[in-house]
Amino acid sequence: MLMNRLANFISYLLHPVYMPTIGMYIALNYGIGISLRAPYKWYVCVVTFVFTCVFPVFTIVTLKSLKAVTSIHLPTKEERRLPILMSAGFFFMAYYLVKSVHVIDLLDYIMISGAFTMISLSMVNFFYKLSIHMAAAGSVTGMLTALSVFPGTHLGYFIAGSIAAAGVIGFARLQLKAHSAGEVVIGYFTGFAAQYFVLRLLTF
Repeated sequence: MLMNRLANFISYLLHPVYMPTIGMYIALNYGIGISLRAPYKWYVCVVTFVFTCVFPVFTIVTLKSLKAVTSIHLPTKEERRLPILMSAGFFFMAYYLVKSVHVIDLLDYIMISGAFTMISLSMVNFFYKLSIHMAAAGSVTGMLTALSVFPGTHLGYFIAGSIAAAGVIGFARLQLKAHSAGEVVIGYFTGFAAQYFVLRLLTF
């Protein structure tokens, strides 16, 4: 019981809807956005939070109230299809809002790579129920790893921390029997690969 409670706490504390905002905050304050003015950093963080956390949560709660899904945890891959696709749309909206006050290309690229990551997850999820928790953790690691090649970034400890967090999340999902080991591994590497390679392609 104690381990399950701990696993539940970890699953909520490191929920996928928080990951884009956490990743963006790190990128802005310790990566490519160090020299940017505070108001702009706050604008980007607020846009990220609203479109990748608030709107997706509202979508899932609405679908549950309409009985379009059986649970807010979206237990089947069929129930995840629409929320994932809508999350991709929210990322595109966030991209246009960030681009509208354009300061540096990399921030635009982070947003667009997030949208393509959601599309990749949607494609894999169509055939296989991967772990969204692990995909979100992998996408943060992929983003930070891709950004670490740029001068002036200080992301080494954050990359290590994101990998450690992914391990903790993986333990929690397995402990709760929410996913198989394969779903955990595929989720992580799908999130990492999509975010890393799209971002590196855009910044090549």
